[in-house]
Amino acid sequence: MKEQKVLITKSEIEINNLIQNGWKVISITAQSDDFCVLFEREKLSPPVSPGKFQAQIQAEINDIIGLSSEDLTIPQKEKEMIIKSLIKNHWNRRNAAQELGISERTIYRKLKEYKLA
Repeated sequence: MKEQKVLITKSEIEINNLIQNGWKVISITAQSDDFCVLFEREKLSPPVSPGKFQAQIQAEINDIIGLSSEDLTIPQKEKEMIIKSLIKNHWNRRNAAQELGISERTIYRKLKEYKLA
């Protein structure tokens, strides 16, 4: 199912923002100093509940490390914490390191050690 959006603007930035968010330009018409742009995209599925999202992340982490959360050794638990922090911080290593209370250099070293980089 598709959804459509009409935007009347002078700003190319607004148009580019919509394109970057998955909208496809269907038509553009000029009206005085403004542009009238018709956009279309596939309708987004409803958001996943936070609990289900956390379970999905945990399942992905378990696949990466190969064990259930209860059976983890200290290095495996460390790896899990790093992965969770990276996911939470959209893979921004500096922010993940700050959240974990370690240096940015340490997180790079750990990623290499755990073959995640």
